[in-house]
Amino acid sequence: MIFSPKVVLIALLALVNNFFVQSWFTATRFDRQITAYSNQEANLALYVAGATYCDLPHLFTGVLSGLNITLNIFDDHYKTSGFVATLPSANTIYVAYRGSSNWQNWMANLETSMTPYTSFPTGECPGNCQVHRGFYTALLADFDAVTTEVRRLQSEYPTYKVKTTGHSLGAALAQLAAMELTARGVRVTNTYNFGQPRTGNKYFSAFANALMTTYRHVHYADPVPHVPPPQFGFVHECTEMYEPNEVYNGTIQSCGSVSTSEPYGNSCEAEGKCMLSWNDTQLNPDDHMIYLGVYIKCY
Repeated sequence: MIFSPKVVLIALLALVNNFFVQSWFTATRFDRQITAYSNQEANLALYVAGATYCDLPHLFTGVLSGLNITLNIFDDHYKTSGFVATLPSANTIYVAYRGSSNWQNWMANLETSMTPYTSFPTGECPGNCQVHRGFYTALLADFDAVTTEVRRLQSEYPTYKVKTTGHSLGAALAQLAAMELTARGVRVTNTYNFGQPRTGNKYFSAFANALMTTYRHVHYADPVPHVPPPQFGFVHECTEMYEPNEVYNGTIQSCGSVSTSEPYGNSCEAEGKCMLSWNDTQLNPDDHMIYLGVYIKCY
């Protein structure tokens, strides 16, 4: 059988495209930070996320003893807030974001539009990478100051690791912040998030999976991780850490994993399992404020 030059050319282009897409997911120009899940680190990140709800100044005690907030993040237009802080006991620089003060109202009015994800040079994120327009715009509004402060702290504490965390809306911002810092040359060790809404489409999620270690906690029937709905093209990134009991007893299930055979698949949301074992009528708003058995608030 003799193929025409046009057919041969198309076949070769398809092979080359597949090679580069698959190769990108195994060897990007960024070193992916792979860290194993830690219950201790999750609990610490939870309290740091809770600290974003504190009125400042505030004297932190217990596991947060010594937490030093060096930059307050606040944007009046987008109503986002958080901080950059050091925690000497953990040798960590934290970038943490707060959830909405009225998350029920925020969720009811949540827009579903996406915008192109442009933080990385064209071509770094394969496919049509898009993220939630509101989350992305809110993050970038004051992120130059965040980057400057993180770099300053890195020069002052060169052995400290950089991590991000957040709850609810703040979790979406923490996910995007980790990516933004990476794009700007800051190495982020991991992200521990709680009650995070979906942030981008399948191409963005695959890109995040290739770059970052993210542990995305979902408590039982928390409704917030179910929005924006997948019907609008939103897909969670890995890895979901699911609390299968309404009253926390220490059990956490790891759900979904990064797929190497199907990088754009929906492998990070296990259909019929974990958070997707619930339909919309069964979701319980009370589960949104309690994670790992702790009510998320200022302590």
